[in-house]
Amino acid sequence: MVTAKEQGHETRARLMDAATELIAERGWGSVTTRLVAERPRCTVD
Repeated sequence: MVTAKEQGHETRARLMDAATELIAERGWGSVTTRLVAERPRCTVD
């Protein structure tokens, strides 16, 4: 069973990967938190 702490680390890693990809694709000034969260395997509440 995955603990909440481990799940948090996994989520953080996915968000960082998504942000890195988007910044490389679009540039720093064109990336929003919503764009990062809309990447696959991330959720937007």
